[in-house]
Amino acid sequence: MDGPDDFGLSALETLTHVASFGTPSGSQGYWTGWRDRLLEVEPTLRPRDGRELDDRDGGIDWTFEGGYGLPIGCTLVEPPTGTALAGGVVVLHGAGIDRTAEQDRERWRLLAARGVAVLVVRVRGYAGSSRDTGDLTVIDDAGHGWICRGLDALLTTPGDRKTPAADEWVLPRAIMDVANGVRALRSWVEQAASKDLPVGLYGVSLGGGLGVMASAQLGEVDPSMAPDRLAVGMPSLGDWPWRLDDRARRSRGGTGSMLADYLLRNADREEDLLKVIRWFDSAVHARHIASPVLCMLAERDDVVPAPTAAAVFNALGSDPGCKWRFLVRAGHTDAGLSNNRRLALFHRCCMDFLDFGRPPIEAMRAWQPVMRSGDRAPDGLDSVGQDSTAGASGAQGGLFGGAEVPGWTSNADRDLIEAYEAVGRTLDDLPYTREFETVLERIAAGESGRSPREVLRRLQNLRKAGRLPKAGPPGSKPVKVEPEDEQRLEALVIEEAGSLGQRDGLPYTPAFDRVVERFNDGSGRSLDPHSVWRLVARMAK
Repeated sequence: MDGPDDFGLSALETLTHVASFGTPSGSQGYWTGWRDRLLEVEPTLRPRDGRELDDRDGGIDWTFEGGYGLPIGCTLVEPPTGTALAGGVVVLHGAGIDRTAEQDRERWRLLAARGVAVLVVRVRGYAGSSRDTGDLTVIDDAGHGWICRGLDALLTTPGDRKTPAADEWVLPRAIMDVANGVRALRSWVEQAASKDLPVGLYGVSLGGGLGVMASAQLGEVDPSMAPDRLAVGMPSLGDWPWRLDDRARRSRGGTGSMLADYLLRNADREEDLLKVIRWFDSAVHARHIASPVLCMLAERDDVVPAPTAAAVFNALGSDPGCKWRFLVRAGHTDAGLSNNRRLALFHRCCMDFLDFGRPPIEAMRAWQPVMRSGDRAPDGLDSVGQDSTAGASGAQGGLFGGAEVPGWTSNADRDLIEAYEAVGRTLDDLPYTREFETVLERIAAGESGRSPREVLRRLQNLRKAGRLPKAGPPGSKPVKVEPEDEQRLEALVIEEAGSLGQRDGLPYTPAFDRVVERFNDGSGRSLDPHSVWRLVARMAK
């Protein structure tokens, strides 16, 4: 099987991997204090007024009080008028976001139609929750991103701190943001229904790791505060001893790679840093989860290393009969149409699992035949073509953090293929051109709510499936650049996408905007996005 690194492990060895559970010194005391600080506020959901909206995503139009009083942005997808409220679900994002609030609302409307209020949360520093913090996802000159924010506090002398140095790190604060999101939604649901109703949590990649730790700590405060159901995919932030050991081999990007680099840059304090980092190990926290869990795992994944995600699932304290493992071949990469269908199918499975109209065991019984393989739901419908909320992309910018491609009917595919054939420009030469705008106009993408990125991703998937006709020669030639500029561009693409092989997930995302801006700044050029993309496409040949 081509694709992500398997770390020398078979699929069986990967999926049965177990983390080391030694409790690091100081962990228990820290989390006792963390829970006390959590309860210092009673978070309440309320709509934002115009002055509070985040310029980076003004559609994130609700808020609640997160950790240390920081306003956290969210959007609430309420059940249609006349639909009885059955519960709520908090939805978390991955390490990268290029999905708008409007796209999030569309993605979860079918669950809302089942009577489930969906609260889409953006943790601090991400679009929608960056008005008071700034954009914490920007990579600094040292190559550090969101996960490294605040770590420097651990390198300083404690002095007369009122709070532990670890609390300066963005990670425990983000876990508190998630926990308060669950508390805020539970309170809103209870008030709206005038009775207690169940609340679930959904998170993939970074959101999965945050969700596991927040759920565990809520349960430690009071079991009734923990989410009643937990749906996670490729949960990150787990099994740090394995993930950060032999660091050059264990990670291919993402939070683990950034943390490993941070440790290398601070080798003289590595032991102290590792001790605190291990307090925030989602595999260790998973032992304190008791609720039913649906978890998607990959046989291979080198962004969130597949063995570490499996370690989180294997550590769960849930009843064995209430733990469901949904398998895909590869995570955090576009591994072909079959794998993409599995990723889309997981989202449909989550719709049933998080439907509080029936017990989880009953809901999952019908899904048992497709937990390991298959691309059709129990109702027989195609996982991609029949569900408007299901994504067809599993790349870093897709299920794991970005905008997923909405389901496409056969008629929509036919119209898209005809529009592509009519403009006569090859797919690698198409982004950021007038011809691509023509494709969007011909299929009325704006009217259907499909973004340029979603249309491009569908074209890429159709090409992988061998369904795109051959077009004429490229309409433009890549500009000539010096070898050092080409190396600079390659490094920027790898930094944002993980590898050149994952380049297809970049166009029409903030990540690619950053690539263009930083490449032009570093090379002294002023290339437009199309010219930069042509260079990337040529380099990847």
